[in-house]
Amino acid sequence: MSRTMNMSHVGKTLTLIACVGLTAFCIAPALAQEKGKAPQAMKDAPPSMPKEMTKKGDKKEKAPPPIPIAQDPYKVVVNVTVPRHKRMTPRMRSMLRKDIDRLIERTWGGMWVADVRMNDWMLVGSAIESLEKDTVSKRFGKDYDKVLFVSIDPDAWSITTREWDYRSNSLTVPAYGNAFDLAAVPNKVVELLVEVFQPVLLLRRTDKFDKSYIEVTLKAGEFPAPDPIATQIKPGDVLTPVVRYFNKRVKGQVDRIQYQTLTYLVVQAIDREVIGGTLLSGVPTVFGRNARRAEQFALRRRPRHASTKVKLVLRSNPDKPLLCHRVNIVSKLKYRDEELAPSVNFISDRYGEVEVPVGSYSTYWIYVYSGKLLLARIPYAPGLLDKETVLMPDDSMRLLVEGEVDLLKGRLIDLVARRAVHMSAAQHYSKKGMAEECKAEVAALEELPGEKDFLDQITTFRQPAIQKAMAARNRVSRGRIIKVCTEIERVLKTYFDPSRMDAFREQLDNIFESDAPAEAEETN
Repeated sequence: MSRTMNMSHVGKTLTLIACVGLTAFCIAPALAQEKGKAPQAMKDAPPSMPKEMTKKGDKKEKAPPPIPIAQDPYKVVVNVTVPRHKRMTPRMRSMLRKDIDRLIERTWGGMWVADVRMNDWMLVGSAIESLEKDTVSKRFGKDYDKVLFVSIDPDAWSITTREWDYRSNSLTVPAYGNAFDLAAVPNKVVELLVEVFQPVLLLRRTDKFDKSYIEVTLKAGEFPAPDPIATQIKPGDVLTPVVRYFNKRVKGQVDRIQYQTLTYLVVQAIDREVIGGTLLSGVPTVFGRNARRAEQFALRRRPRHASTKVKLVLRSNPDKPLLCHRVNIVSKLKYRDEELAPSVNFISDRYGEVEVPVGSYSTYWIYVYSGKLLLARIPYAPGLLDKETVLMPDDSMRLLVEGEVDLLKGRLIDLVARRAVHMSAAQHYSKKGMAEECKAEVAALEELPGEKDFLDQITTFRQPAIQKAMAARNRVSRGRIIKVCTEIERVLKTYFDPSRMDAFREQLDNIFESDAPAEAEETN
């Protein structure tokens, strides 16, 4: 038994020694690594470990390439607001939501990824008209491309719809309609959504900018609408350009959104998702040009009103309307093209307003005249808005200069008459041989204002007018002021030609010489 116990102690001792040795073997590499003396086996990565793991830090996985805009459907949320009413039970509200969802899928198909929900934050239907774009932007942010609001009044089944666009952070004009009963409400809702929906088109980059023809790419253009009424683009449609500028430090942060006023892209060619058209602009525009940290896109817009009341005001003083100005509405695509139809003439009223009706063409050219002079020439697409204010160049400086020139012409006419009187009298006295009286008339003729006096008067009103035009950055008025003054200076140089006075004096001398021999013969 003692031998057995001794063997047991020996076994336990060996087992303890083995455990201690194994522990030391496992801890030694870690201690050595902490002291900077890791064994060679730990310095080398195992064969099964990827090479990327041996480098300092792991490489980030590459982000997947962005989806082409033509293959990217619209992410849309449709907020349906139905006030509490005895006609609308919870079951009917649920059925209404499902019917609208089903009709939207049948109308737009894969073009939309739509989320139809009963509104839980805007319970008053009239709130659609008073929506603010920043409020919608804070609530939905980048989650959706479009937010569509639908208000249904169960008393008269009246419906109101409106769209908010994420890229432009803008709200459309509300659309209104009525249904006969609850069964007709979903169809009317979809009809009004088609009216307020504005497709998005991104600028296609090209090596060379061509201001006469620009191409854009239609979002979700690879998904044709199952219903023809929901077709995104048709020839002749009008696109309004918008430019978004991003922050150079914070990626994706929008600093500002610039709407291109009085600038339109008229659709002429459609090749699936590629849309081409003519760019029309009445003001300097950056759309189509290379812009750093900017996204250039356009929204398709169709007339929502029968006409637009255009108010003409001064750019330098928007509170001052242009009264009784002649306005011509010309039907043509480019301003250098031939007229497609006879122009229509209007006169701005006492508020400076002109009502431009929607006609056979999507865009027209508006010619505004100040007297006989063309004041401005701008393209315009009527019917997009009910009212719009258009800034016109200030022509008051040019009119002031023209008034001074007219006064100068009156003085010149008076001078012409006075010179004619003195020259006629001098000729009469010279023929009569009355030398003293002739000399008096010539002296009075020379005392009349000359060319220098008139040129000094021109300088007194020309220089201040040019300085005001330059301060207002009105190059058109500056050029017209210079032109008017140059013309009157040319008239003065022609009239005050020194050769004309020399010829008059020579004529007087000839008269005196011819009369002198006759007087000598009489004395003899």
